[in-house]
Amino acid sequence: MREKTKHLRAGKIIMHIISIALCYVPLLVALITGFTYNDGAGKVTMSICCVFALLLTIINIISKYSVRSTMWVILIGIYTVLDDVMPYLIAIAICTVLDEFIVSPIYRSLKNKYIINREMDTI
Repeated sequence: MREKTKHLRAGKIIMHIISIALCYVPLLVALITGFTYNDGAGKVTMSICCVFALLLTIINIISKYSVRSTMWVILIGIYTVLDDVMPYLIAIAICTVLDEFIVSPIYRSLKNKYIINREMDTI
């Protein structure tokens, strides 16, 4: 592999990790907050939403769909448990905008360039 192909591969991997982090880190913070600040009924609701989200994640990974639907199912559970949800909504909205309009296009561009360079390397 040429040096440029290695750099494109590394950039592609880094952008993919950033994209996944922007999707799930705010939700993990809200989930941890929801499980620590509530009683038994709130934990049951959060657990049910987490199970549905896990099932959706498995289906999304198998079908190669977007993981955003999982995010909104978990958000419904967080909304039913936590009293002040607005900071979490703002954080999730900011992360979604960053991911959809900045990180994902860069990832797709690097992925396409990597595929092209990898094909050129085999010639």
